[in-house]
Amino acid sequence: MRRRSLLCAGILVVAGATGACSGDDSAADLGAAAGDPATRGSLSESIPDDASTEDFCAAYADFVAASEIGAIRASTRRLGEVGTPPGFDPQARAGLVLAIDLAEGASSLDELSSTVSELDAASTDDLEALASTGRKTCPEVE
Repeated sequence: MRRRSLLCAGILVVAGATGACSGDDSAADLGAAAGDPATRGSLSESIPDDASTEDFCAAYADFVAASEIGAIRASTRRLGEVGTPPGFDPQARAGLVLAIDLAEGASSLDELSSTVSELDAASTDDLEALASTGRKTCPEVE
């Protein structure tokens, strides 16, 4: 059985993996889309896929550092706004969409932790892909 805990002090660390703002209307739109499973596909399509590595890594660093539910929401929204660099792993992008959804749907760290602990294997794999690809893309982020 895999050990599950929170990534980035909030989303997920699985199998020993570690490391995985804006208040404007676009951030609210991202969060609203993620909270509704029927619109997750449109959220994925709305996340840019042409971000610079520097911009992605700055947003990813904020995500990794987030330690309370408000900061986790803000950092996942920011990642969604910044987007991913060209060629980013599609499974990791699915993990990003899920991370936004999880953060938006949780009212506390305890609720987030409980939800993460109940994820199915495919969802867990998506979050692992986000953490792994984030570490490879941003090795300076711990």
